[in-house]
Amino acid sequence: MLQDAIAKALSRAVDAATGYGSPFADGLTGLLKDAFRIPPEFNLTAYNDYVVKTVVAVVQQRLTAAVAAQVEARVEKLLPTLPGATTLAEVAEKFVADCRDRRRDGETFDEDDVTVLLDRDGAFTYLYLDRGVKTLDEKGRCDVCVGVHRDRVFSLRVRGVTTEAQLYVDTYRGFERYLFHLRASATPVTVDPAAVEDVNRHIGSCD
Repeated sequence: MLQDAIAKALSRAVDAATGYGSPFADGLTGLLKDAFRIPPEFNLTAYNDYVVKTVVAVVQQRLTAAVAAQVEARVEKLLPTLPGATTLAEVAEKFVADCRDRRRDGETFDEDDVTVLLDRDGAFTYLYLDRGVKTLDEKGRCDVCVGVHRDRVFSLRVRGVTTEAQLYVDTYRGFERYLFHLRASATPVTVDPAAVEDVNRHIGSCD
């Protein structure tokens, strides 16, 4: 059927044109001329509207797929590789390591003053982290609060801002960026109070 032949020819032409290094329109024009090598007894003029609509449809389909593939590749590069599961103790260890890195980079605070607090409220567990000395009575003033329920991070506050209110991740770096993705990816997080306390006991013991 002529319509099928036209559709196939257009698909081949658009596919080839999208791979051209030359401007899309110029490449498409030349390829369409080659594509329409149809026996002269057929009246192609009668199919003008069909040709235009088919070209537009094929271009939209191909370009949408191409753009989607590019976007997916870019997004995957932005996201860090996260473990299949983690623990609150590992989160605390990453925070302490981040504090050491910041101090080496010139930030002025005593590593012995770094705070790691764990608070339980029924089935809800909260990990409080701060680069200064804080007590549970001062937990609301901590730099970071990670809330865990049913082995998932259900709430996260960084620098006084909840991630629910933070539209972009661009303002986060290092450990803070890790926390953002930990919540967004719904990574399983095991609550291990004894291990967290062990991390707390060893703060400042090694540089």
